[in-house]
Amino acid sequence: MVKLDELDSLILKILRQNSNLSNNEIGKQVNLSEAGVRKRISKLIETGTIKKFTIETSEEHENISAITLVAVDPNSKIDEIANQIKLLEGVKRVYEITGSHDIAAFITNEDIEKVNRSIDLIRNIPHVHTTDTKIILKSHE
Repeated sequence: MVKLDELDSLILKILRQNSNLSNNEIGKQVNLSEAGVRKRISKLIETGTIKKFTIETSEEHENISAITLVAVDPNSKIDEIANQIKLLEGVKRVYEITGSHDIAAFITNEDIEKVNRSIDLIRNIPHVHTTDTKIILKSHE
């Protein structure tokens, strides 16, 4: 894990709020030149601190989203199953969790049929015992 200094942490905070800002605009906020911001962001990418840049759409352009909880057979390799789930279309994030389920998968796609297809693919992975899916109705952010 890379140790971030105060300036890198501040740049990350700004990017989380609006990743569309130019390096020049970020530089004005953190009192750093455009080149300095560019170098720091490049280093954050190189070290894996920043994995990707993404967009957030307005609600009317949102996809259908679901959280699928997955229980696997005892003595199965959870990380291998999680890696298989991660590769499926529509799966955005995969978490290993505690409780009656072993894995939580965040799935999003343009319509319910495609979300359901992803869930069916999860169910067909060897050693997946059960799934419990929750469709996300509304986000409170």
